[in-house]
Amino acid sequence: MEQRIFVIEDEPEVHDLLRAILSEGPRYAVDGTHDARDALSHLRSFSPHCLLLDLMLGPGPSGLELCRQVRDDEQLAGVGILVVSGRIPQGAEHRVLLNGADLCLHKSVLSPAVLLDNVAALLQIVENRTSSRITRGALTLDTEMEQAWVDQQPVQLTAMQRCILRRLLMRPRHVWSPSQLLASDASPNAARRLARVQVARIRKQFGAHASLIKTVRGKGYFLDLPPD
Repeated sequence: MEQRIFVIEDEPEVHDLLRAILSEGPRYAVDGTHDARDALSHLRSFSPHCLLLDLMLGPGPSGLELCRQVRDDEQLAGVGILVVSGRIPQGAEHRVLLNGADLCLHKSVLSPAVLLDNVAALLQIVENRTSSRITRGALTLDTEMEQAWVDQQPVQLTAMQRCILRRLLMRPRHVWSPSQLLASDASPNAARRLARVQVARIRKQFGAHASLIKTVRGKGYFLDLPPD
């Protein structure tokens, strides 16, 4: 099935570059606009699976404002959002995520391979979001039933812990910072402490599978399972 991707970027050279890279991707239909002022009407007409969005747009709404508008729009709420920007201050990614983005990519590390890898991961997130149940190896999470299983045995996790597990399951082997994992607006130090406590409690529930959640010192956590 052809996947539809929409690009909102007001710098013509960057906009054209992103579209050129995506047009070489597998089964991607690509459209976009330079003008944030009419972006929502274009999005509704194109009905994309995912959106690539710059933060600094003008004139019109900012990228963060568009994130919120997309998430509040009944037709577009399920669209995956990848923020591709050179204006993401260090430690501020969690604010972008809290405003509705799924992933962030800094333009300084942009390359065709990196962009296509991130788009593939985003499309997987969108697919997972439409299903209440995610299974990876010995782990299963059902968000509608609010239940998790390890080796088909139920484990008791809090709502916060299920949210953490969902993020880990959505992108195996992706390193999530504490702020990203918690989707929290807490200070970096507070997020680190809270994530450490919650991950330790999840590992305890995992028993013999506790080592599936790996710690990357100074960076965060990832689930040690192969991606689909």
